[in-house]
Formats: sequence, C-alpha cells, structure tokens
Amino acid sequence: MVSDINQYKKLILEQSNLEPVYKAYIAFRKAEESEKDALFILDNEKDKDLIEMAKEELSTAKEDQERLTRGNSALIAPEG
Repeated sequence: MVSDINQYKKLILEQSNLEPVYKAYIAFRKAEESEKDALFILDNEKDKDLIEMAKEELSTAKEDQERLTRGNSALIAPEG
C-alpha cells in the first residue's frame, strides 16, 4: 500500500511538471492552425474585408508563435 501511495505522489508531481509544457504545446498548435487558416484565406479569397481580417489573424498568429517560442524555451530545454 505504501508503494502505491509513493507511486501516486510521484505521478502527481510528474503531471504537475508536464502541465505547463502541455499547455504551451496546445497554444502553439492553435497559433499554427490560425496561421494556416489565414494563409488559406489569403490565397483563395477575393473579398477585401475577409482578406484584411486574414492579414490581421496571420499577424497575430505569428506573434503568438514567437511569444510562445521565446517564453517556453526553458520548458523544453534539457536540464543539466
């Protein structure tokens, strides 16, 4: 029983250490999808308003990717 509790504590600690990495990954993937969607609209749309919105979305997506890359490099860097 004691080893089960110790294993449980170990897993909870590991999960808490991985959660920021997971959240950063999800946010980065969302920014990548936004970029992809905006580029598709820019390549295929004729409506000027939609093109303008896509340009703004593309800019935001790239900024988010840069921010997430800079802010989270410590999360994925190996210790040592």
